[in-house]
Amino acid sequence: MIDNFLLIVSVLGGVATILGGIYKLVKMFHNVMNKIEDVEKQIQNNALHILKLAILEENMPMVERIKCGEQYVSMGGNGQIKKIYEGLVRENHIMNETFKKNKKLAELSDEQLDILLSQLNNKE
Repeated sequence: MIDNFLLIVSVLGGVATILGGIYKLVKMFHNVMNKIEDVEKQIQNNALHILKLAILEENMPMVERIKCGEQYVSMGGNGQIKKIYEGLVRENHIMNETFKKNKKLAELSDEQLDILLSQLNNKE
């Protein structure tokens, strides 16, 4: 009978030790997950900051600045930087339209250009 009692106490002690170890592991896992979330937030903030710098960098090609702006907005960026990005998109659109018009003019023959110029002068 005493042997059975000692066996039960030993088993209960072992179970308590195992449960204590599991509790510590779960607590450690929870702490690690919190730290991972903090690191992910920092990475996102750093990425947004780098994208801001790229959007504002006037020496960078406009197409690259617009790509950075698209990514910035898709990551939740907003405010003044988003307005600057939208301005770049409008400016790029205007430049593309002007280029297309100039390209069409460049494809005209000299005779066609003379006719077009005379028509414009007559309107004035």
